[in-house]
Amino acid sequence: MEKPEELLPEYLNKDFLETAIQNYKHDKTIEIVKYFKKEGFTEHFASSMFQVEVKFRSRKYPKLEEETLNVVIKAKPVNDGLKMSVVAGGPLFETEIEMYTKTIPAINQLFQQCGMKVELAPELIYATNIPFPVIILKDLGPEGYFAPRMPAADIEDSKLIIQRLAQFHAASFYLSETKEHDFSNYNYTIYSNDVVIETFFRDTLEAFREILITWEGYEDFIPRFDAFKEHVGEIGIKCYTANKPEDGYNVLNHGDFHLRNILFKMNSENRLEAFRFIDYQISVYCSPAIDLAYVFGIIMRDENGNVPMNDLIVFYHEEFVKTLKAFGYMKTLPSLLDLNIELLKHGQITILLKVCFIPFAFVDWSTMKVEDMMATDGDKAKEFKKKLFEIPAVKTLLQNEMKEWMYKGWF
Repeated sequence: MEKPEELLPEYLNKDFLETAIQNYKHDKTIEIVKYFKKEGFTEHFASSMFQVEVKFRSRKYPKLEEETLNVVIKAKPVNDGLKMSVVAGGPLFETEIEMYTKTIPAINQLFQQCGMKVELAPELIYATNIPFPVIILKDLGPEGYFAPRMPAADIEDSKLIIQRLAQFHAASFYLSETKEHDFSNYNYTIYSNDVVIETFFRDTLEAFREILITWEGYEDFIPRFDAFKEHVGEIGIKCYTANKPEDGYNVLNHGDFHLRNILFKMNSENRLEAFRFIDYQISVYCSPAIDLAYVFGIIMRDENGNVPMNDLIVFYHEEFVKTLKAFGYMKTLPSLLDLNIELLKHGQITILLKVCFIPFAFVDWSTMKVEDMMATDGDKAKEFKKKLFEIPAVKTLLQNEMKEWMYKGWF
């Protein structure tokens, strides 16, 4: 077996892991017996990720057998490359560390005070900025959790996810309105990162344009689309900026609420038994329209790529209001009309998500390679993205949506 130090970055060594578990267990006598990195873990777009199994014992309880702890280590990239460029452009790790160490505990405490059992995230084991930003979470894989490739097959399972999103939003709204927690630090958007704008959004939009010009009957949309894609950064920054009190309301958004950032655990009947949200690197305090724009991608669609969005928005609002009432919130509640105004006002973000993110939910990964998507070779990456828009369901979805975008004044 390879030595641990040959598999992990030099600073993720025995001493580091020992400090982490001592803090987690509140036991300074803990000693690491052995540890090793597991193989086959999927890389993250803006982090270096490692699954590690750690065996340890406590001198405080010498008669007890050694314990095993499976963890996921999420570390800030330290080498040059696309990942480093993405991370260097904003406080991704600082945001996630604050989420796990301050904000999620505050939200969990609110739920507990109201007798609500709401699991938002994997358990935090340790977080530090020294010598580099690192987050260690409990690995839920051994408990049967996995990152899904496709949405839950049953709409009722998907509604459980939307319910939890509404609860999460409601908790942040309550804590902000009652001045119990400050969310003002959550103000970063990837749309201010030139590397992300150029290498992902503009490249993907350009790939879509090359397909769009081949669609008969859609010629009139091309100049509209050209004007839209030149202002991607401005559109994103505007949508991700917190509303002023007189203009609307705000919640803490997960910020990257796509399917791969939800861990599923299924029961024997292939129904959703439990789930957790992960990857809080770009959580942002602004309009709830941001997370709700992602909802389209986590719901099972029909053969034409459609989902019952109006019904789901009503359901989300009902759960949002129900949760605020459970907290004892006595002020005026955001109405369904208020929510729909937010969705309409910030609707341009929907275009970006449906063109740049949603098509990936339709990918058959047995025929398409992740390596091609992440390729630094511009032509190779563009060809991968162009294939996305040739998937029949994606084509049908976008052709139907483009007319709607125009009618709503987003395009």
